[in-house]
Amino acid sequence: MRVSLICLVLLTFAGCESPADKAEWLVEQIVATPSDWARPEHKRTVAEAKDELLQLGPAALLAMINGLGNDNRFVGMWLLEPIVAAGDSAVEPLAAALMDENANRRQWALLAITGLATKGVDISAAIPAILQCTGDADAEIRALSLPAISCAQHDRGVTQLISSLNDPDEHVQSEAAKYLGVIATIRAPGALIKEDTHPPVTHDVLADIKPILLSALSDESAIVRCEVANALGEFGPSVESAVRQAMMDSDAHVRAAALRSLACIRTDGAVEDLIDSLDDRAAPVRFQAATWLGVLADPDTLVLSRLRPPPLPEIQPQAISSAIPTLDAAANDNDPGVRKAATNALKAIRRSPTKGK
Repeated sequence: MRVSLICLVLLTFAGCESPADKAEWLVEQIVATPSDWARPEHKRTVAEAKDELLQLGPAALLAMINGLGNDNRFVGMWLLEPIVAAGDSAVEPLAAALMDENANRRQWALLAITGLATKGVDISAAIPAILQCTGDADAEIRALSLPAISCAQHDRGVTQLISSLNDPDEHVQSEAAKYLGVIATIRAPGALIKEDTHPPVTHDVLADIKPILLSALSDESAIVRCEVANALGEFGPSVESAVRQAMMDSDAHVRAAALRSLACIRTDGAVEDLIDSLDDRAAPVRFQAATWLGVLADPDTLVLSRLRPPPLPEIQPQAISSAIPTLDAAANDNDPGVRKAATNALKAIRRSPTKGK
């Protein structure tokens, strides 16, 4: 009799439970304890809780955002999807979370806001809070604020990205360079990426970005120089001399990034430079050279890989075929990544309609 009464009380309570109360309980199931997370079956519990949070929608936002403060990074990973799925309703609560003392909550809130922006949600209401995060004491938060800024539906983010190139932390600097390149790629007038929902930046803004990046190419941090060399590939032939300078950098990853950019900006795809770079002393450069020779040989891949406006490079059949002997040698490289890239490039060249006879 007592058991039946308890069950009746529980059922009655469950029937009166508000969506917010249910959301708190579901988040508690995800947060759990370290010992719970150690149990293999806990993943199923978490997955079921996440699915129910998705169904609750905006009513679950407060509980989910509170859960982002947990030290267990897996909690944030599971909560991110239902938060972003809440759409416009999530912008203001997430903006408020950016002012929270809990660094974990600020980090995950930035990731969620970026996720919303990439889905076309207007994050304008969160921009003041995001800009405040660019000056956060935590370097990781400053870095995470930059992709959100690059998604902003106005040009104010470009100014902040340029400013962040002078951040004391090299990771923040490199992120700033990367996202300046992203803006130049997918938000430039006439860009090929049609699914980008944000308005393009103006030619004047792009003109402001280029000299800043060219200056950062001499940064003392190789990580920054690498991102800058990557970004310069979106500015066309006018930066070829600077890219060639970067190809002589002491850091292999910078040289590899510069080689990729050269392949993007040369109307002939820089085939000869790619072939020469298969003899570079560093595996990352040889890998990039082999990879791009394969890209240039495959018209379908080439279109997908080039995000800037046309014209695409016109590769002469004899030029791409001249890479075969060097790629044959690279297919026996001592680095497995280079061997695989060279083998794939040879396959692409031999099946390509542009290959020489």
